[in-house]
Amino acid sequence: MLERFGELLRAAGYTSSELAARLDMVLGEPFAPVSAPVHSRRLGEDALATLARVLLLGYSTPRDRAAEVLAPLGIDELIAAGVLRLDGADVWGAVRITPYEDLLLVSDPDAQPWAEDHVLAPGPTARALDHFTPRTPVGRALDIGTGSGVQALRIARHADHVVATDTNARALDLTRMSAQLSGLANVECRHGSLFEPVAGEEFDLVVCNPPFVISPRSDYSYRDGGFPGDGLTEAVVSAMPAHIRDGGTGVVLGNWFVAPDAATPDRPLGWLERAGCDVVVVHYDSEDILEYAARWNEELAADGTAYGAAIDDWVAYLAGFGAEAIATGAVTMRRRAGASNTRSFQMAVRPGPTAGAQVARIVATLTDAPVDAIAGASVLKVPDGVLLDQRLGAQNGEFVVGTAQFTLPQAAGIAVEAQPAALHVLLALDGERSLADLAAEVAVETDLDAAEIESLAVRAAADLYAAGMVVRAERA
Repeated sequence: MLERFGELLRAAGYTSSELAARLDMVLGEPFAPVSAPVHSRRLGEDALATLARVLLLGYSTPRDRAAEVLAPLGIDELIAAGVLRLDGADVWGAVRITPYEDLLLVSDPDAQPWAEDHVLAPGPTARALDHFTPRTPVGRALDIGTGSGVQALRIARHADHVVATDTNARALDLTRMSAQLSGLANVECRHGSLFEPVAGEEFDLVVCNPPFVISPRSDYSYRDGGFPGDGLTEAVVSAMPAHIRDGGTGVVLGNWFVAPDAATPDRPLGWLERAGCDVVVVHYDSEDILEYAARWNEELAADGTAYGAAIDDWVAYLAGFGAEAIATGAVTMRRRAGASNTRSFQMAVRPGPTAGAQVARIVATLTDAPVDAIAGASVLKVPDGVLLDQRLGAQNGEFVVGTAQFTLPQAAGIAVEAQPAALHVLLALDGERSLADLAAEVAVETDLDAAEIESLAVRAAADLYAAGMVVRAERA
């Protein structure tokens, strides 16, 4: 029946693209309850508007209107399936259904108070892990701490079989509902903590977006991991390699401590020493411990005394570990016998949809085609989407050309700088001519020294290659 309900929703236009356009918002991002009346008034009055008000925004509708919109399915069927509930003559959503990409994801309604086993709709961290996950076809995949099932179901589109685990039985129930609504039959749910339900098993792709908030509390299963400090992120990162097949990939999104005078991405690298993996850490956000404590206790903001006490409690807890800030980032690992190569990046923006592809290119540069092999004979090309930003700055009464910066905005948000003199070669990378050939051509056109240009271009190209912003090409 849920499969037929999913088909009905899609036929009515209950999709991420259609609802995002009507609501003028990004589906899969949180919205404040006070904004629901505004969103409701943007929807209109057709069948899709009624469905969205009940299943997404948390409003009710008269039973007669619900029966009209849901035909040929019956209201009683959907109540029995756990989708709707009846209150007098009004029909309400018993769950929230969020269109996400080409999926329909089931979570608990936003109305508070929340139960301990409350299942959140996909939010910014879920979207970030989604973006960091490579989308190459795989055989077996594993999603640890599946929550609403967003990662498992996204991977199910390019995996033969996906195992989703969670300690929260309700999360697994809702993930099964989401799979049926989305027309997916290759997702298996298992109950248990972290890797316990898959002991001794290996997978081609493993992902995890755990309840990694570093908290002194244990109020919510979706938030509080129950480990001291950043121990949950450490436990997941440390245990994951044993469940990755040779050549397979693991991706973890998590929080970790930033201590004074410590390089932010270095802490996760220490958890993977001698793990038999090549590792890339991308750190994309940090909050000082006061900001962090305030954000995760905003539900108490209406009671200033309780809110302040909670903030003080959290700050004291975090400071007790010697932390001055909390970092958020992704740890990507590829299993390989004898592997121990690492690279880390800090970025100033959230990851975009092609971050996983960029990080996969970076991982490849650690082993398959190392950066130190970039030389004058290298033939390179630039992937689609790379942007070059170069500015002019006033100096001694005139404008001078500044350092150029390359970025891939729809990916991992990593920036690489290059000297202006190297741009003549970098802008000509076409996958056909070598760096040396291009440098010789530029020297003729500009009267610059060919050897110097080639040296600058090789260094700049190596930096871009290490960041996944140029790739090797076969000479035509």
